[in-house]
Amino acid sequence: MFQLGSKSARGESSVAVSAALSAAHGTLAIVVVNLTSFRGGNSAIAQRKAAEKLQIRASEIQARFTVAFGDLHQKILELENSES
Repeated sequence: MFQLGSKSARGESSVAVSAALSAAHGTLAIVVVNLTSFRGGNSAIAQRKAAEKLQIRASEIQARFTVAFGDLHQKILELENSES
């Protein structure tokens, strides 16, 4: 995202990614919790497993985003230090 997007919109993009990931994590948490009331049903078990896989995927994306944001921050610090 930071490598391909407009440099002048990186802050807005960061907020959008954070909001989307927060919504995904929150929604999936609700799904998993709600499915616990259907203990043992084959459909509920399958849906819960699918939601758990999506939670893992969202966490992986969150980790990649955190690294990318940290890399961008480091580049900014390096640029500031080279200019002083």
